Amino acid sequence: MSKIPRRIQLAALKKPVPDSKVLKDILGAEHKGSVELGVMVIGGAAAVEKKDDPADKMDVEIGIGHGDEILKTEEFWADLRGFLVQRLKDEAQGDRLVKAFRAVV
Repeated sequence: MSKIPRRIQLAALKKPVPDSKVLKDILGAEHKGSVELGVMVIGGAAAVEKKDDPADKMDVEIGIGHGDEILKTEEFWADLRGFLVQRLKDEAQGDRLVKAFRAVV
């Protein structure tokens, strides 16, 4: 009987099965019907290395802008205000913080 490497283990009834067990021992002699077995790969098992394929990469355009550009848009400040009001559950506090942030920028 060959041993299964420690990094790969069989599971029956969602529990690890020792190498010395056979299905009859696990399920019992009276069991009838289907059996669901699983394979657990424990940390450290070798993974297949994926090679980069240039065809898999896409050029993505960011429609909003970056850095200082986005800080100049009203949409950014409206989103920030909405976020703060939602989190703080206080409209006045959200407005106050947006004004403070805007003054710094």
